[in-house]
Amino acid sequence: MTEFLPVLLGSDANVYGMARSFFMEYHITSAMVCKARLVATRNTRLISEVVVEPRLEEDEVFVKTLTDFAAEHSGKTLVLLSCSDGYTILLARNRAALEPYYKFACPTEENVMNLDMKEYFYKACEKHGLSYPKTSSCTVQNYREVQLPFEFPCIIKPSNSMAYWNCHFPHKKKVFVAYNQQEFNEITAAIYGSSYQDELILQEYIPGDDNCMRVLNAYCGLDHKVKLMALGRPLLEEQTPIGNYAAILSDPEYNDAALLEKLKNFLEDMQWEGFANMDIKYDARTGEYKMFEMNPRQGRSSYFVTAAGYNLSKWLVEDVLEHEMHSEYYVVEPEQAAIMNETKKNGGRIIAVGTTSTRTLESVTDENGVIQPKSGWTKIFIYPGYTFKAVDCLVTNFHLPESTLIMLVSALMGKDLVMESYAEAVKERYRFFSFGDACLFLAKEK
Repeated sequence: MTEFLPVLLGSDANVYGMARSFFMEYHITSAMVCKARLVATRNTRLISEVVVEPRLEEDEVFVKTLTDFAAEHSGKTLVLLSCSDGYTILLARNRAALEPYYKFACPTEENVMNLDMKEYFYKACEKHGLSYPKTSSCTVQNYREVQLPFEFPCIIKPSNSMAYWNCHFPHKKKVFVAYNQQEFNEITAAIYGSSYQDELILQEYIPGDDNCMRVLNAYCGLDHKVKLMALGRPLLEEQTPIGNYAAILSDPEYNDAALLEKLKNFLEDMQWEGFANMDIKYDARTGEYKMFEMNPRQGRSSYFVTAAGYNLSKWLVEDVLEHEMHSEYYVVEPEQAAIMNETKKNGGRIIAVGTTSTRTLESVTDENGVIQPKSGWTKIFIYPGYTFKAVDCLVTNFHLPESTLIMLVSALMGKDLVMESYAEAVKERYRFFSFGDACLFLAKEK
């Protein structure tokens, strides 16, 4: 294992839990970079280095602070981890500037902004058959006149969690419950009397106490495949403005397989990368799980996953430092190998349809360029600089920027031409990802 230093962004209970996870798994302390040092990490010896920068939420300051830190630790492998929504957004937006200095897993800025904004999150839930409470919204312009499409009680919560985190007003809570119109008017007036001016999400109240809640912590690798899913049942929630879970039970009895499969497909279809945290509630009236929100990080109470035996830090480190491509099973029959070898012998070209076919053919072709009839699993990682042994052309869809699959395509036809092609695809509004438009990629001249 490569020696490394964890660098944690933030200073709350999430940071403390991750520092504890790193120490338990690797017997190392962490560094912390934050805007201010909160009580959760103020006195721990699990944090050996602290950088406090009050302007850390500004892009230029964010990049400079982290690149300066990297320069001071030149020669060390630095594993960077965001522990708050705002830092994840900053990391996503500035990943190109930080990738030369740090190892990290982070979703794209577009994914973060879409799924962190709750109205977009609910639209994505609909697509994947995931239920959520009856929902409406209001704005600073119409909150005094808005009509609810459901009866009181009404849940009131911010659409933009980052903006809400930075606002201040008396009796602020993470989520409010209004039991009548008067309470609704008072709560919305208090929120919009602060610096928060974005939409508010208005939802029907789902009955049930704290142990009807479910919390999911997941990790998606650099290949955008789900590596870990841990579903917990909160037993008690702190009655504080933040409302963290105080006790969580990891109980297989409550790990609904159908729900987990939907959530897995949801994350992979979104091409998510890194940690994700979802709040869910079981609705005893309908027997359904209702999705509340998704956060682009591990949860503030996510240490329960490590305590249950699945150390969160291990999934990140093994992915970004010991990245193994996902395995794919293949079968190449003798007749198929013979046809392709004859084609190559006669000067013809091999056109692979899909990246799985490409990885298969490159895995079964020997150093002399002869395709061997085989079956098995391939973990081959193809990236720029790789010399293709079998494949001349590739038909595939448009993949997510910075993914391992676009690295494969870049290896075949050259990064510059790939970027030009993708720019044209964006301009012409081609459809990306698994069920999008196809493209024929021709190998660059050797």
